[in-house]
Amino acid sequence: MERVIKVGTFVGQGTLGKESEFKAKHPSVASLFEALKISKPTIALPQISAYRASTLLATHLGVEFDVVLGHSVGEYSALTAAGVIPSSDIGSKTISMRQDLMDTVSVGKRPAAMITPHKDATEDPKDFIKMVEGFADQHEGISIGLYNSPTWLVMVGSDEALDSALKQEKLPFIARRIPLKGPFHSEEHYKEVAEEQFRAILEKDMKGWNPITKDIPAIYSNVTGKRYLSQEDLFANLVRQMYSPVFFSPAIERIYRSARDIGMQVDFFDIGPGDRFLSTLIQQTLRDNEGYRVIPINTEEQATAYRIDAKKYIESLG
Repeated sequence: MERVIKVGTFVGQGTLGKESEFKAKHPSVASLFEALKISKPTIALPQISAYRASTLLATHLGVEFDVVLGHSVGEYSALTAAGVIPSSDIGSKTISMRQDLMDTVSVGKRPAAMITPHKDATEDPKDFIKMVEGFADQHEGISIGLYNSPTWLVMVGSDEALDSALKQEKLPFIARRIPLKGPFHSEEHYKEVAEEQFRAILEKDMKGWNPITKDIPAIYSNVTGKRYLSQEDLFANLVRQMYSPVFFSPAIERIYRSARDIGMQVDFFDIGPGDRFLSTLIQQTLRDNEGYRVIPINTEEQATAYRIDAKKYIESLG
């Protein structure tokens, strides 16, 4: 019998899509916001919208995960699925304060850029990452905010800083500007609010959370790409997570290698709104390696279908 390790991966706020699509795919969450008289949740409350949809999908799914990992604010969904955050109501309180603080930072309408290799690029992915990191180091006011996959990074900074850095006629990569509320995971822009304000909020909120023990799923950190070992480790890195790069791809690689080293197959569940966003990142990271599969759970309908007949649902993916 095949031994399988089940990994829950949870999306962040950048995958919500149009308001109408979100409400259609996540009717239970839409009903909650309607009861609260919030007409445009993905615009007014993007972090909470992503969190509520993801945690509800995980509940509908009914899978006992061995490992969990979030992408940006999706880390709070992972902590909820693991049972560290006792409920989505409790998690929403922390995320609400987190979003309020992050919304105080405004540095333009397109404070991020999606960075990918040229189509005819031949360099090793590791060399591509080093090249982009070197480029960012040479230009003031920009940094790498997200390590999504070996061939998909996100550069962050003010509109002015990115305009200056990316104005060259022949860039060594493809850069597509992204309209976001802020330069997410930028130390220059978020360290102050994280360390001086969010730290105190999180310390108070975490008193109501459950401890990390050996009896819960392994939880991987965005900041280090490694497993959390203690409550102190969790607290320190959740504060830093607001202004540190998200090492999603390195965490996926580490989880995969650890499982394969002991002869385990890996099922990665892509959970949350976003139509296979994390599936793409995982497949770009692990490519044609054997012994893994990605299972998208991006709507309540998909979660229910998997719960009723997992084998049939997976077969329907092709």
